[in-house]
Amino acid sequence: MHRNRVLMLLVALTAMTLCRDAAAFSAQEEETWVPFVFALDRPAVLVPKAWARDAYAVLFCESSMDPLALGKAAERGLAQISPVHRPRVERLGYGWNQMFEGKANLEVAVYLWRELGNWSAWSCAHTLGLVQRSA
Repeated sequence: MHRNRVLMLLVALTAMTLCRDAAAFSAQEEETWVPFVFALDRPAVLVPKAWARDAYAVLFCESSMDPLALGKAAERGLAQISPVHRPRVERLGYGWNQMFEGKANLEVAVYLWRELGNWSAWSCAHTLGLVQRSA
């Protein structure tokens, strides 16, 4: 019995260190993280499973999965991060030009998705029906 409790504690501590923001880790925020492959020549990025479920459709619609994509309103990269989010990008420790790097772009996209609780920051998510339009 004692051995199982120690093992469970080790698993919990490992999960906490894998979270980007271990201080905010709680039972309510517990998620399953999965590898997300955005390019065959790049390593996968760990993302929440709930995010990955719809991400390929949104990213393909937004950028055709091109990490160097530049939108009409200066959105950048795979997830077409808008310049309006530049302060968030910098608070997360990234430079604005890093939004053309797949891993950095995806990490910011996951952060925005988690902060908003949905895909509302992405126009394609509305087109794809992933976000309810307000009346």
